[in-house]
Amino acid sequence: MRKNRLGNTELNISELGFGCGAVGGLMVLGEHREMFDAIEYAIDSGVNYFDTARVYGDGLSEIHTGAILRELRRTDLIVGTKVRVTGNEFDEIASTVSNQIDNSLRRLGLDT
Repeated sequence: MRKNRLGNTELNISELGFGCGAVGGLMVLGEHREMFDAIEYAIDSGVNYFDTARVYGDGLSEIHTGAILRELRRTDLIVGTKVRVTGNEFDEIASTVSNQIDNSLRRLGLDT
């Protein structure tokens, strides 16, 4: 699968990514073996970008995605997640974003 450089970074991202959202339910409600097999197949097919978020299954997508990637012992993959800032958090936006990043990293278990 072709990969493209992300802007001015050193990251080369596959043209297709693996969505770990709650819409399909796999990374939130699926069985561990199904999650593992799906991610392993995506990697074997050349996918190196995985998209998740705290709001996908109230953090379950991040937890499950991180667990599978740790189990596969892959360090060459790229994981993107998101933060959500609500109206009452705009006054403290820097700390809100920082806290959400820390919490996402903790759920993913991929970086400290």
